[in-house]
Amino acid sequence: MIKIIFNYLSTGILLTLGKISSYLSISQRAKIGILLGEFFKLTSNSKKKLSLNNLKLSYPEKDKKELLKIVSNSYHNLGINLIELFTFPYLDDEDLLKYISYQDLSELKKLFESFSNGAIILSGHFSNWELMAFIVGYLTKIKVTIVTKPQTNYVFDKIVNKYRCLRGNKVIPMDKAAKTLIDCIKNKEMVGLLVDQSADPNKDIFVEFLGRPAVTYEAPAKLCLKFKIPLIFILFIRQENFTYKVYYHIIEYNDLIGKEDAIEKLTKRHVNALEKIINQYPEQWVWQHNRWKYNINEFSHNEKNKT
Repeated sequence: MIKIIFNYLSTGILLTLGKISSYLSISQRAKIGILLGEFFKLTSNSKKKLSLNNLKLSYPEKDKKELLKIVSNSYHNLGINLIELFTFPYLDDEDLLKYISYQDLSELKKLFESFSNGAIILSGHFSNWELMAFIVGYLTKIKVTIVTKPQTNYVFDKIVNKYRCLRGNKVIPMDKAAKTLIDCIKNKEMVGLLVDQSADPNKDIFVEFLGRPAVTYEAPAKLCLKFKIPLIFILFIRQENFTYKVYYHIIEYNDLIGKEDAIEKLTKRHVNALEKIINQYPEQWVWQHNRWKYNINEFSHNEKNKT
């Protein structure tokens, strides 16, 4: 009963904050998000410790003061993300265009139009990945089927999925995605996946990520190699004025087709693309996630996990 009350209460607070912030400017909205992030930091001691430990292991050369600053800013990033997410129902075309430059939007349109036979779009829990999918799907007029991981707060999960679909995108839960993804690809549609979540160590592969082996989904590489479709890595990078710069990178893999280790090498390529940006803007990644919860040594019996 307590959990049910918490689910409804916490989601209700975010809905209210989203409504209020819809009347504000982008920078004012972000400042509310920063305050929300501070609240999360103060009330999630275990996640804060996990974040700091993840950073220590990824950046052993950085001192504690610098790492704590990244932890703090990472929480601010989360708060901004949530505030912006809960304003989705109130954002019109003009509001959305304020978040990215006209030049960036034009480049995105040209990029997507050049892949008329469909593509796999990869991203990570970096900056505001929700806003990125929302803007990309709507303003380019090319709808994207997004693979999502269900949240433990089912009230929050239901509302967020509704918001994700407001401008035409579709969502499918991760555990039911396999057949739908193949159907989308065969129909020459765009598919979006976040590739920085913990995968299944019994069937996926370990790839070096930010200094440590992390089990990583092999599906994006496997699907690209099988169906010969483009693989595009896209991120929004938050600027000092809280607008976003679009970053994208087309990941080439023609040289891997037919090779025995193609899936592993292509997976490493897209992981390296994400890692490169995180290293430049570590405060915009979600360090609170237990990305390295599986130990490669415990699964060394799996031949494909030997890197």
